[in-house]
Amino acid sequence: MTMTDTSAADLEVLIAASARAADVWALAAGATRAVALEAIADAMDAVGDELVTMAQEETHLAEARLRGELNLDPPVMSCS
Repeated sequence: MTMTDTSAADLEVLIAASARAADVWALAAGATRAVALEAIADAMDAVGDELVTMAQEETHLAEARLRGELNLDPPVMSCS
């Protein structure tokens, strides 16, 4: 997972696509939305550690808080 800079033109394209997607989402049945949200949650779980690292870099929030937001187990601490 990488962060990239986005140009103003690219941002306008993304905003327009988001508006169109919102219209489609609004018309979707509840069961369809549930399946989509479960898939999003599964995808976030799959990259949880990466999300925590990226969020720490962006927000400077504590790892424990970010892991809690994602319902991730705390990191394993080793005593050496």
